[in-house]
Amino acid sequence: MMTARSTWERLAPVAPGAPRWQRYVKALARGGGPSIRTARSVSELWPSQLRALENGLLDETRNKVIRMPTSAGKTRVAEMAMVHELVSRPDSRCLYIAPYRALASEVERALDELLGELGFAASAVLGGSEDAGVEDVVAADDHVLICTPEKADLLLRVRPDLLGAVRVVVLDEGQVIADASRGIGYDLLVTRLRRRLPNARFLFLSAVVPEETLEDFAHWLHAGADDIITSQWRPAVQRLARFEWRGSRGTLRFVGGEQESDLAQFLPGIVTERTFEYLNEATGRINRRRFPDSNNKAQLAAALAYEFVRTGPVLVFCPQTNLAESSARALLHRLELARLAGETHHDLTHPNAVAADVAAEWLGDDHVATTLLRAGIGVHHGRLPEAVRQAVEEDVRAGRIRVLAATTTLAQGVNLPVRTVIIHSVWRSDSEGHRERITAREYWNIAGRAGRAVHETDGLIVHLTTSDLDDQDFRAFAEARDNVELVFGATSRLLRDLMHERISSEQAADELDPELLAMLVEEGTEDPEELRQRIAATISESFGAAQAQIRDVSFEPLTQAAVSGVSAIISQTPSWERLRVFARTGLSSRSCRYLASVIDETPELGSLIAHGEDVGGLLAGVLEPILRVPEMQPQASYGGSYYQLLLYWVTGLRIPDIVFELGVEGGTPEEIGRFLEEFAGFRLPWGISALNQIAAASNDVRQLSTGASALPGMVKYGVPTPASAWLMGLGIRSRGLAIDLAGQASTEIGAPSPGALRAWLAVQDPALLGRAVHATGGRLTNLSEVVRRSRRTRIGERIDEGSVLPLETTAEFASGGSATEAISNLEVPSRVHLRRDYGSTLDRNLIDVQAAGVHLGVLDS
Repeated sequence: MMTARSTWERLAPVAPGAPRWQRYVKALARGGGPSIRTARSVSELWPSQLRALENGLLDETRNKVIRMPTSAGKTRVAEMAMVHELVSRPDSRCLYIAPYRALASEVERALDELLGELGFAASAVLGGSEDAGVEDVVAADDHVLICTPEKADLLLRVRPDLLGAVRVVVLDEGQVIADASRGIGYDLLVTRLRRRLPNARFLFLSAVVPEETLEDFAHWLHAGADDIITSQWRPAVQRLARFEWRGSRGTLRFVGGEQESDLAQFLPGIVTERTFEYLNEATGRINRRRFPDSNNKAQLAAALAYEFVRTGPVLVFCPQTNLAESSARALLHRLELARLAGETHHDLTHPNAVAADVAAEWLGDDHVATTLLRAGIGVHHGRLPEAVRQAVEEDVRAGRIRVLAATTTLAQGVNLPVRTVIIHSVWRSDSEGHRERITAREYWNIAGRAGRAVHETDGLIVHLTTSDLDDQDFRAFAEARDNVELVFGATSRLLRDLMHERISSEQAADELDPELLAMLVEEGTEDPEELRQRIAATISESFGAAQAQIRDVSFEPLTQAAVSGVSAIISQTPSWERLRVFARTGLSSRSCRYLASVIDETPELGSLIAHGEDVGGLLAGVLEPILRVPEMQPQASYGGSYYQLLLYWVTGLRIPDIVFELGVEGGTPEEIGRFLEEFAGFRLPWGISALNQIAAASNDVRQLSTGASALPGMVKYGVPTPASAWLMGLGIRSRGLAIDLAGQASTEIGAPSPGALRAWLAVQDPALLGRAVHATGGRLTNLSEVVRRSRRTRIGERIDEGSVLPLETTAEFASGGSATEAISNLEVPSRVHLRRDYGSTLDRNLIDVQAAGVHLGVLDS
C-alpha cells in the first residue's frame, strides 16, 4: 500500500530528467512549515490525490473539474499541476484565483515555502479593483500569482501583458460564480481569460457541488466526462450525531453512514445540568448557579464545547453574529463557574496567541471580542474587522485557539484544524429581516471541517436538536449530504429575470456594463459591427450560456442585451482613447463619464492630482466627486465627517484612539472599524484609482504625483506614507509595523519605489530587522514571512544545472564578545564549520557559521 502511494514511486518517474521536479519530490519528503524540526513529511499521496493523477491531472492539454471533500488535499492537487507546468516550461506562469482573501492567504502560505525550495516564488495579490502600487512588481516577478477575482480582473484590464505567460489557471471554490454581487463579474472574468489565454489549462476545484454542477462546469470549460475527477475519500472518518435533551441530561444519537455504518448508537449523559456553588466574596453568601439551562442553546453549545475540547479543537457554528457571541460568552461563563467553584478547569489561553492584541488594536480592550480572545475563546463573524478575523484564523491554525464560535464567514474556503463541529442552529435573518435556512452547501462546507487532516483519525459533527423544527432541519441536512443545491450562475439568473420580464434589456445591459467595457478594449478592433459580433461571441462562451445550452434555453435575449449595451457605450463615449481608459477602472461607463466630466470641468483637481503630495489636500480634493459615484456608496453607515475620519485613519491611529478623538458621537470601535474596512479598505481606493487613471489620460495631467499614485494604498491600509502602504501590499499585516519598517527603509535607502522596497527586504535578516523595529511575537513571524517571500532565490539555476554544491556565498558575521575575537583570529583561507540552525522559527534553512565551537554568524540566504 505504501509503495503504491509513495511520492517517490508515483511522482519521481513523471519527469526523471527534470532536476527541479526531482527536488520537488525531495521537498515534499522534507515537509513544510516554519521549523524543519516540526515539518510534516509528505512521503505518500492520499487516495484523492492519486485519483487525480490517475485521471490525467498532469495532462497539459486537458481542463479538469475536481471535487474533493474539505481537507482531502485539493491544494496539493493544484500544486502538483502547477509545479509540473513550471518545470516543463520554466518561462510559464500560473494564476490561482481564490474568491476570498483569507483563502488566498492560506494558499499562499501552503505554496510559498515549498515552491521557494525549487527556485519558484508564489505571492498573493489581494483586495479589489484598486491599484495599491505593488501589483505590477509582484505579478512581474513571481511564478504563481494568487489573486481574488477582483484583483485578477484589475490585472487583466490594466496589465494584460503580465498574464500572457500563464499556462495554468486554478479556479478554487468556483461556485462563487453563483454569488449575487460577484458572480457575473467572475463568470465573465474567466470567460475573458479563456479567450485571452488559449494555451492555458483551467482547473476547477470545489468541495461541495453536486454532480449536475460538475457537468455544467465541464461543459463550460470544454472538459470531457473523463476530465471530471471526484473523490469521497476523507483523511478522517466523520461521525454525525444529533444532541437531544431529556430531563437533566443531554444525549448524542449517532447517524450511520457509509464510513461508519456500525455507529448508529447513542452516548447518554455527555452533558448534565448541574448546580455550581461558590462563596460570593462581596456579600459573604453562598451563591448557586445552574448550568447549562436546557432552554438556552448558547449554554448547551458551550457545555458541549467545554467537554469536547479535551479531545481536540472545537468549532461552534452559529448562523448569526449575536448567536456566535452569546455562545462564546456562555463558554466564558462556564469557565468562570468552574473557577469560582474551585474546580480544576480548562485553561484555554496560549502565551503566543496574537488575535487578542489585534482585536485590542482595532476594537479596544473593552470590546467583547477582545475579552473573549484574552480568555482563549475565539469568535469569528462579519462584524469583526478582517484583520481580527485573519488573526483568529492564524491562532486556530497554529493551535493557539482551541474553541471557536463562528458564523458562515468561516465557511469561505479556509481550512482550519477542527476535530468537533457543533451546529448551534441553521436559521438566520436575511437583509430584509425574513427568516431563511442556510443552504446545504453552507452546512456541509462548515460541517465538513470536522476531523483534522494528519492530526486525527475521526471527526465529530453534533447538531443541537431541542425542538421539532431542529429535528426536521437535522434530517434534511443529513439527507442532503451528498446532494447539495445546484450552482445556478449569476449570469443564468440575469437571463431568467430578463426572459420573465422582471428586468428590461437596458437593465440587463447595465448589470453587464463594466465587463462589456473591458471586452470592448480586449477585442482589439475599433470597427463597431465587428465589435458587436465579437462581444456576442464572448458572452455566448460564458457559464450562463453553457447552462442555458445544456437546458435547451435560448441565451439570445441576454446576448442581444449585451450587444445593445455595447452600442450604447460606444455612442456615449467621445473617443476610443477614453474607452480604453474607462475599461481600466472596473467602474460602469456611466460612472466613468461622470468622473471624466469632473476632470474636464475642474482644472484645479487635475492640477492637484498631477502635483499634490499632501495627503490631506489630496483627500479633500477627490472625496466629493468620488462620493457621487454609485459604486462608492458604502453599506456600512457613518454619520460624521468622512474627511475627518479618513484623516485620522491615514495617520496610522488605532481605531480606539480614533474613537477617542472623534468623541461619543463618532460611533463605537466596531461601527467605525466596519465602515473603514468597507469604505476606506475597498470602495474609496477603487474610486481614487479610477479617478487617477482618468486624470492621467487628460491632456492637462498626463503624469500623476507620487502622492496621488500612492493615495489608494495609503487610504486602503490606513498608513501615512507610500512606503508603508507598499509594505502592507507586500504582506505586512500590522499598520504600526509597516510604518516603522518604512522609516527604517528610508533611513537605509532613501525614498524607495515598490521594487526597491522589495529588493531591500530581500537582503534583510529577519531577526536583525525585527530588533531594529522592535517586532516581536506574531509581528516578527509576519516580518520573517514577508522577507522570505521577497527574496529572489538564486538556487533555481543551480538546480537546473544538476548540482547545488559547491556553492560560493557570503556570510553575515556577528559583532561583539567571543565572535569578534574568533573572527579576528581567522586566517585567510580558513576552514569553518557550517551547522543548520534547527531551532530557528524565522528561517528553516538558516545555516550557522562556527569556528572552534564559537558562533561567528550566518550564511547569506
